[in-house]
Amino acid sequence: MDSYRVEKRAMHKIILPDEPGEVPPVPTTGGGGQTETELDQLSNILKVFNDHFADIDWGDDDRIRKLITEEIPVRVGADVAYQNAMKRGAINRMLV
Repeated sequence: MDSYRVEKRAMHKIILPDEPGEVPPVPTTGGGGQTETELDQLSNILKVFNDHFADIDWGDDDRIRKLITEEIPVRVGADVAYQNAMKRGAINRMLV
């Protein structure tokens, strides 16, 4: 489609009564809408982190660099909850 234009097809005269109107309320039942994102408590996040990484020798710079750039991204990418969050995030970004 290289171009398009507005075209008048018909004209109608609408006569509305000159009286107060009433708009019914929006129904509160039914589906739709976005649900609240469930967030984990910081104490649980720290516990999981410590379970995975508490035995690390933080003085070994080469080991830390490898852990941060290679091992942690692989572990995170394999996590099902992370994968689901990324899918939802990608869908939400498409909707914006």
